[in-house]
Amino acid sequence: MPLKFIFAASSSTLWVWTSDGSDALFTSPFVFPSLTPIQDLHLDAVPASELPEVNTQTRRELFIKNTGDGTLKISNMSISSGMFRFQAEQFTRRDRTEFDVTLNKGRIPSGDSLRVVVVYYPTEPGQHNGRIVIESNDRTNPTYTINLSGATLGSAGPRIFVPSSLQFDSTFADQAQRSTLRIRNSGRGYLAVSSISSNNPAFTVSGDTLLIPPLTSRSVEVVFAPAVGGENSGQLTILSDDPVSPEVKVALIGTGVVVPEGPISLDSYLAAGDQGRRVVGNAVPGKVYTFQLNVADAPEIQGWSATIEYDPTQVRYVKDSFQGSRFIPGLVTLVDENAGGISIGGTVLGSDARKSGDGALGTLSFEVQEGFRDSTYLVIREVSFHRTDGVDDKRAVWSVATITWEPVAGPLRGDFDGDDAVSFDDFFLFADGFGSADPLLDLNGSGTVDFDDFFLFADNFGTEARAKLMVLAQQYLGLPKAPRLEGNYPNPFNSSTLIQYYLEKSGLVELQVFSLTGQRVTSLVKTQQEAGAYRVSWDGRDEQGMEVSTGAYLARLQMDGVGQVRKLMLVK
Repeated sequence: MPLKFIFAASSSTLWVWTSDGSDALFTSPFVFPSLTPIQDLHLDAVPASELPEVNTQTRRELFIKNTGDGTLKISNMSISSGMFRFQAEQFTRRDRTEFDVTLNKGRIPSGDSLRVVVVYYPTEPGQHNGRIVIESNDRTNPTYTINLSGATLGSAGPRIFVPSSLQFDSTFADQAQRSTLRIRNSGRGYLAVSSISSNNPAFTVSGDTLLIPPLTSRSVEVVFAPAVGGENSGQLTILSDDPVSPEVKVALIGTGVVVPEGPISLDSYLAAGDQGRRVVGNAVPGKVYTFQLNVADAPEIQGWSATIEYDPTQVRYVKDSFQGSRFIPGLVTLVDENAGGISIGGTVLGSDARKSGDGALGTLSFEVQEGFRDSTYLVIREVSFHRTDGVDDKRAVWSVATITWEPVAGPLRGDFDGDDAVSFDDFFLFADGFGSADPLLDLNGSGTVDFDDFFLFADNFGTEARAKLMVLAQQYLGLPKAPRLEGNYPNPFNSSTLIQYYLEKSGLVELQVFSLTGQRVTSLVKTQQEAGAYRVSWDGRDEQGMEVSTGAYLARLQMDGVGQVRKLMLVK
């Protein structure tokens, strides 16, 4: 019997058998033309600064390769968005590749490829999406889709540009270095900067809102003021209405340098010894501050000098104000003033006078100028000792005194302006902050500036002008003109309660507790007292020391025939 071959096929494989029922002689895979997998094409994968504007073209290339053994027949190739199109004249034919650019149909032989140019041509601003659809005789992917996307700011969008970092030179601790940051708008619409912030307090920026016209720039001042030595780094965050980059960051880099304070310092408190008063406040143009120069651990010397630097637009040295002390007897003082600084000191002539150790070297004064703003510094940068062994001992130092507009308390309680006296000027500063939580004025630390603080202030005011002070307190603070009994705390109470009262003048004071029937329970105060605030505790006992029963009681304050009554509630 003749041998017959039997053929069977699936979608991808051909099987061949003989008619005698034996196993298949061989199998052979069908080979179909196919498209190489194609990466999705994204037309917005470019930096924001390079995004196209409206009515401008952006081109991308797409390669279609036939990796099969047969001819790849493309029956249709289309784009679904009007913002994208094929550039037909740039379809590339290689060897036997035939492609009808009019009908978007063609044939690609095995191993050949077709280059297609896709054009993104936005006619309006915004985000645009589309897709290419390729229909072919590829058995695996007869319909192949490629996603397209593009974006444009249009012709009126703002665009922000800032440097990536801002580098500061080495800066002495507690001093400041200023640098300029330029923010440029490279777009064609106004750029609104809504916020500029720093994440490191060593770096501060002046201003936080800007409106920058198209194709221009604006500058902001960045200040580096290290509190300690060493490397400092931070970051500025800038928020704007740039639609692509609404938040940009600028790295900040600076180094703080610490120099020894040195043996000579400026002290604003003129009492004997160095009191460490390096800051004076409430500065206004025309105000004069006097500082004492103090020396510590001086070697045996016959002369000395110190160089003080300052900003002449902020303060000026008061001419002839330097007065040397008798730390070294017979010292001849020397003053050499120049722009932005002054050198002071002295030496002995024809004498063997000498001195070592601690002491005051002299005083000098500075006047606040019209150009003063915020704060300024007096810095001793160099000290020189003329030692008795003939050596000039020069030292680079960094001793700073600060003059600021802010209030600075003095060493005396109630000296709010730092002029070493408790005066009416201090009272008016107190009156301005009365009722606030200003820690400078809150003398008892209660969290509120109240009458308790006023009476502590009055204690340091002195007795000569206290009557006038009380009149001013009545006028500006509402101080009662008669004794005032406040409510007790706690109320109701269990074991004890505090009763508070104010006296606006001195006199005989009585504070007693009565029952509701008018019987006196106990006398808490019966004595002569000065003007002030007072607190008295009652433990719920009568004059014999016996505990009284639960109920309501009356506290009465009397002075000069005037009385006030408050109800107390005892609960057991």
